[in-house]
Amino acid sequence: MNKSLYCSLLFALGQILLSNEAVPMPKVSTYKGLTVSTANGRIILPYDDIIYMVAEGKTVTVHTLQNGVLRTHRTLGELDTMLPPNLFYRVHRSFIIAYRCITCIHPHTVSLNGKYHIPIGRVYAAALRASYIHL
Repeated sequence: MNKSLYCSLLFALGQILLSNEAVPMPKVSTYKGLTVSTANGRIILPYDDIIYMVAEGKTVTVHTLQNGVLRTHRTLGELDTMLPPNLFYRVHRSFIIAYRCITCIHPHTVSLNGKYHIPIGRVYAAALRASYIHL
């Protein structure tokens, strides 16, 4: 097979793969907020309002700057996939935090806004320290 035909076939194959979206992309909202269902209905929380989230039984409690504390029946795993990874990080199996709120990283906890102390899971500790350095 000659070189130009080979290159043409590779290009065509690449176009087919791209057009069929062979590799699924993660679902990250294009909005600047997270939509959650609460007892008061569905609301959109701006990303910059969220401080941290904690799983508590079958609900997740979202702690915010402007909207106080909200509870939703989504799982922490569902919320984790909906949040932009450059703004939020899962530091424990029960906690997701906002990077912008980090004031200090201790050996076993992270301080948020100087007043919330969130535990860091052993599995998440090294990756948190490495990713925080690169922000």
